[in-house]
Amino acid sequence: MRRDQRLVDLFIAGYNKQFGTNFKVVERPDETNRAMPAIEAIAHDPRVGSFAIEHTLVQPFMGEKEDNQRFNAAIACLERDVALRVPGHMIMVSTRVGAIPKGKRIDWDDVGNTVEKWFEGVKDGLPEGGSVHSVPNLPFLLEVSLTKKKMRPEVAALFVMRTGMPDDFGQVVRRALETKLPKLTSTPADKRALLLEMDSAPRSPFEVGDQIGLLQQEFPHLREVDEAWCALTLAWETEGIVHFFLVWPQADNVWFEAAEPSCKGSSELTNQ
Repeated sequence: MRRDQRLVDLFIAGYNKQFGTNFKVVERPDETNRAMPAIEAIAHDPRVGSFAIEHTLVQPFMGEKEDNQRFNAAIACLERDVALRVPGHMIMVSTRVGAIPKGKRIDWDDVGNTVEKWFEGVKDGLPEGGSVHSVPNLPFLLEVSLTKKKMRPEVAALFVMRTGMPDDFGQVVRRALETKLPKLTSTPADKRALLLEMDSAPRSPFEVGDQIGLLQQEFPHLREVDEAWCALTLAWETEGIVHFFLVWPQADNVWFEAAEPSCKGSSELTNQ
């Protein structure tokens, strides 16, 4: 089963427990109707009727996925290597969004190895506080900000991050609505929901809801959508848990968490 189908099924299972419904997927239109754009799933409950659900991934800024791939190849390897940690210290390594350029001919394994060897050579001699460095022997200029802080003797921590995130989240949400609303609202159903997935931490579900609220005059078809939910999938692959937040229409504290039965995490669904 595809990842997006698994997420929709998990959402439906959690929705049923949360609201006492009995929806079951009866059709996956994007598989059965390949001739034109179609939604992920149609579920049915004998008491409620049909429930149309469309899923999309919402990035924290335009082009985040591509930038994240390059960041992971060049920098994230540092955090995974415990041998690079300095006892008694916490070190934070950061680059600006867009600092690592695209390059079809770049050997990313070689880039990661070069950055790792460079950091191994400088980590012990870093001054306390912040410093900025240019990583040598790369096919592009890469500036890295390092912050070293003295901690308890038993602590050895290393974190990597990106800074300077573009302020274009409204454009991200607008594009999601432009792409997904026509498919969702053209699907005959008694109930419709937009499922917006977030798999990274820089933005919150409530920012998604705020942006939809700002854009609702621009997208009158939103009136034909009953609910918009945000699915936080940061812990899905590691812990099997997804958190679902109702973000539009905005409501206080309407959320639940769900875990896949095959995962070790709790399979309980909770609401606050």
